[in-house]
Amino acid sequence: MKNMSNKKIILVLLVIGPLLLFAIARKKNHNSSLKDHSLKAVLEKPSRPLPLYGFNDNKISGSTWSDPAFSDSVVSLRFKILRYPGGIIGDYWDWKKGWLIDDANTSSSDRPEMTSTLSENLTRFKRNRYLPSGLKDIKGVLTKTDAAVVFNLNMITRTLDDQIEMLKYAQSKGIPVKWIELGNEYNNNGDLGRKKFATLDEYASACRTWLKALKENFPDAKVAVIGGNRPYASDVRNWNKDILRKVPGADAINGHFYPFWNKVVDDNGINFESLDNAYREDFEAKGFNGLNKVIWNTEYNIQWIYPQTKDDHLKYAFTWGQALSTILMTSLSTTLPTKAPEMVLDHNIAGWRGFAAVDMFNNKVVILPNGIGFREWCRASENKTSMTQITFKQSNGGNSKDFEVLGWQFKGDKGKTNLIVNFTSDPVKIDVSAIAGSEKYYELNYADKNKTINNWNDYDHARKEVTNNTIELPPYSIARW
Repeated sequence: MKNMSNKKIILVLLVIGPLLLFAIARKKNHNSSLKDHSLKAVLEKPSRPLPLYGFNDNKISGSTWSDPAFSDSVVSLRFKILRYPGGIIGDYWDWKKGWLIDDANTSSSDRPEMTSTLSENLTRFKRNRYLPSGLKDIKGVLTKTDAAVVFNLNMITRTLDDQIEMLKYAQSKGIPVKWIELGNEYNNNGDLGRKKFATLDEYASACRTWLKALKENFPDAKVAVIGGNRPYASDVRNWNKDILRKVPGADAINGHFYPFWNKVVDDNGINFESLDNAYREDFEAKGFNGLNKVIWNTEYNIQWIYPQTKDDHLKYAFTWGQALSTILMTSLSTTLPTKAPEMVLDHNIAGWRGFAAVDMFNNKVVILPNGIGFREWCRASENKTSMTQITFKQSNGGNSKDFEVLGWQFKGDKGKTNLIVNFTSDPVKIDVSAIAGSEKYYELNYADKNKTINNWNDYDHARKEVTNNTIELPPYSIARW
């Protein structure tokens, strides 16, 4: 009887043992399905025009624009467009002050039900100390970066005449009016904009009025309407097609994409394959697949703070994995639209650390993981006019997936720059003879995926030689040359 039990145990171990070993190996390399780690880089896909890459201003916390350390750090990001004022605070923005409106009674709305939401949110926002972020405050950074502005108009607590006055003021300060958005996320359930414009028809009617006046005053400007299908009511389920049909004069539609953290994170941090899938799902769910209209992607990131985020998962928003994730999402934002996007904007310059590019740490201004990843992209694309995605061929004839090894080549009058990211937990060797020119060296930045990044010293930097037309990428690394 005892021998029979031992035989059963041995049999179970023989069956389960290999499965356990496979599971352990899969967990270690859960982001990679590469058959081998020796790749050949080639340019097979057609080139595409380069969008404007940038950030939301959305600035009611952090340091001041007059702080040289802060403004210099922002300039170092190399972005080419800034969304002003950006995001939800645009509904509470007084451009003449460069700050929040005084109180809820300044609303131009005739809907009393808006007052409580206005007061509650305004009180919450004003817990931050006064940090002026007017057009004159950001002008220096715009000049140094040669960046444009996409003006996110306040259709909630300010009038059409007031917003036209703002745009004319911007012109007087040498800030061209080329890009205009008609509000921010007024199709969200419970949003202040949904209380002002209770149906799509109400928003569309206002858009037609505003669009006519804007085109009369700024004939060369392009104007976008709010985009994104929503499931909570009948008038928003096919929002994209309906709003474009009812506002035929719109030049573009905007999109905001936030894959939820609980679809992205597993017990080993950010899973890049899951992130790739979740971003695509969000893009499709909001009705942008196959949309025959130019999309302005004016917000995106991992949605770390909703639904209720567990502390042991929230920590991954501050890791090297977030820097790599930003690059993957930037690539997806560029490639998913049917028509080439005119702009791609990461969440914001400053503010909550999980979304911000720049913040204070130990009384010093630092570039956070979100900023690090986007800065590498912007450095590679700076002064370029076109971009071509790089394909990575394996020796067995297959290709790597974008969430394993991703690459882009950016071209302009002054040459080209390659950007390659290794999202896997293994080193990768790449034959770059088909994409490289006379470059002898490449820059590397890398770290453990789950390492918290607070400053420059928290991740590794190296300058390596291109040897026999081959580069070697450590695990979780970014190469640029």
